[in-house]
Amino acid sequence: MSRKSPRFIPPGLVVEVTVQTVGRRFLLRPSGELNAAILATLGRALALNPVDVHAVAFLSNHWHGLVSVPDGLALCRFVQHVNSNVARAVNRLTGWNGSVFGKPAYIVVGAGSEELRLRYVLSQGVKEGLVRRCVEWPGVHCARALLLEEVLVGRWIDRRYRRQVRAGGRTPGVHEGVTVYPIEFAPLPMWRTLDAGERVRRVRAMVNDIEVEAGAKHPIVVGVSRLVARDPLDRPRTSRHRLAPPIHTSDQDERSQFTMEELTFAVAFDEARERVRRGSPATVPPRCFPPVAPFHTGSAMLWSSARVAVPSGRV
Repeated sequence: MSRKSPRFIPPGLVVEVTVQTVGRRFLLRPSGELNAAILATLGRALALNPVDVHAVAFLSNHWHGLVSVPDGLALCRFVQHVNSNVARAVNRLTGWNGSVFGKPAYIVVGAGSEELRLRYVLSQGVKEGLVRRCVEWPGVHCARALLLEEVLVGRWIDRRYRRQVRAGGRTPGVHEGVTVYPIEFAPLPMWRTLDAGERVRRVRAMVNDIEVEAGAKHPIVVGVSRLVARDPLDRPRTSRHRLAPPIHTSDQDERSQFTMEELTFAVAFDEARERVRRGSPATVPPRCFPPVAPFHTGSAMLWSSARVAVPSGRV
């Protein structure tokens, strides 16, 4: 099973989502309009799906997120909603016509590596030498919110409704068809017993370490003015491609256990998928993305009559 597959998610573990733009173009170059569209999309995606977001960062050519989800279906629907709506905003604002994002990568985060991955997301924009401080990134970034310096709010505009109002001969009001979604960041599972003050203190310590380390490596940064002036259709001259691990962890026992559980899951899922394809009843592993029944073109039956039992209660 592909390491990018969202189907196998052990209960209680965080998932790191990474999505790059096609050709690593700077299609997500920060701007006021795009930032507003991203916040609106993120807020609505969280309202529609049972997902807890712990951290998020949108750079010019990719975005990262740390999330907790009940199953693979919720994760896939959340990422699909974010990518599709942000892509529409990118096409509308940049004139780009085509796919905006490549295939998402989903990596499970071990219980002992949650702080390390949070640090990684916080470091976006600073570790590359783009800005000097985490809170200076001009795009959507969780640093200011986690430091309690900013409250992120998405304003979702129902464009279809507003078009219908205009078609009826009336100009919609400023707030008509607009839904406000406050975006709250859930604490990491390992931080749930800490009070808000202690969580902020730990985030601030992380941010300070990130900025000191990046300052020694990048004494001169690109700067906000040059970042926002980039051509969104441009791309980096060089890029690094590294094989993503199946799980972020330094514990070999945890890695071995995850590998065995993933293999067991993959075998059970493949068996269930084959039964569904043959039109037989099948029981898929819990917390997975259920296999799709085959499509039939006959007039008597449009979909397979296979009955798929999902232990998690999701269809």
